[in-house]
Amino acid sequence: WRIRPESLRGAARQQQPAEPATPPAMSASSMGNVLAAAAAAAAAAADTMAAPAAPPSQLSPPPPALSMLRRHPMFAGVALALLAEVMNSRLFTTVRDSLGLTYDVSFELSNFERVAGGWYLLSVTSMPEKIDEAAAASLRVLRGLTLHRVTARELDRARRTLLTRHESDLKDNQYWLGLLSHTLSESVPGKNLGCVADLVALYESAVVDDLYAAYRMLDTGDGMVTCIATSGAEERPVVQGHLKAALALPAGGQAIKEI
Repeated sequence: WRIRPESLRGAARQQQPAEPATPPAMSASSMGNVLAAAAAAAAAAADTMAAPAAPPSQLSPPPPALSMLRRHPMFAGVALALLAEVMNSRLFTTVRDSLGLTYDVSFELSNFERVAGGWYLLSVTSMPEKIDEAAAASLRVLRGLTLHRVTARELDRARRTLLTRHESDLKDNQYWLGLLSHTLSESVPGKNLGCVADLVALYESAVVDDLYAAYRMLDTGDGMVTCIATSGAEERPVVQGHLKAALALPAGGQAIKEI
C-alpha cells in the first residue's frame, strides 16, 4: 500500500504529540481468568505434539486374511471343482483349439467324504501318430498353472459355469441325494446342512489364491502315472518322443513312472 500526500500534509499540521493511551485496569479475577486460559492453551499445545509416526518399513504387516471359503468345511470340494473347470477350459483351448491334436480332452477329480484323499484323471483321445504329442501337451497344461497364473476372468467363467450347473441340477432328486448324503452321519462330522445352504455363497466368495491352495494338493510330479493305449483290430505304431521329453521335466524333481 502507499500513503497519499493529503495524509502527510494533515499530519504535519498536528504539532502536539498525542498522549499515550492508558491501559485499562484489570481486576484480580480477570487476571486469574487470563492466566487459566493461557495455561489451558499451553496444555492443549503440548497434547497435540505427538511422537512422529513410524516409517512404513518399521510397521508390522497385517496378518493375511483368509477368504470365507477357506474357513468352511467345503473348502477342498469347492476349490477343487473350480480348479477342474479352469483346467478343462485351458486343455480345450490349448490342446484342441490351438494345437489341433484332439477332439476330446478332459480333467476329472474323484473325491471322497470319509477318506482323506482322492485322485485326478487327465484323459486325451487322438490318432496314434498324434497321441504322444497330445499327451505331452496336456501334461504341459497341467503343470502350466505355476507359470501362467489363473486370471480373475478364468475364475469368474468357472464360477458362472458351476453355479449354472448347480441351479439346473437342483431339479434332479439324485443330485439332492448326493448333496444331503452323510449330513447326519457321525463318520463325517464336518458335513451338515450348512454345506448345502452355503454352497452358492462359497462359489461366489472364492478367489484365485484358493484355487492355488487346491492345486498344491495335486501330485503333478513323481506320484503321477501315465499310460498310452490304442484300440482297434489293426495295430498302428505310436509316434513317441514328445511325452518322454515332457516326463523328463517333472514338477516334483524326480522321474515320473510310465506304464
